[in-house]
Amino acid sequence: MATTVDDRTLQTNTQFMDAVEFWLTKAENNRFLWNQTLHLNHRYFDSLQQHAVPHEKPQFVSWAAVKGQFGPEFGRMDCF
Repeated sequence: MATTVDDRTLQTNTQFMDAVEFWLTKAENNRFLWNQTLHLNHRYFDSLQQHAVPHEKPQFVSWAAVKGQFGPEFGRMDCF
């Protein structure tokens, strides 16, 4: 990814995490659940904090918009 800053262009490695480890845990009802923790890359996390959307102005994002951005290969909304 590249961005323009003043009169120069900066190309950035846009990996948002350094590593990810997946494992399953077993719930009381014998269903397997994915761990719900993700460790973000420090540079990405710092960027999120610097450019966060202010809390005073909440923004509604529809599920359809999220699917359009991150899951267009899913045909049906209930499969996303």
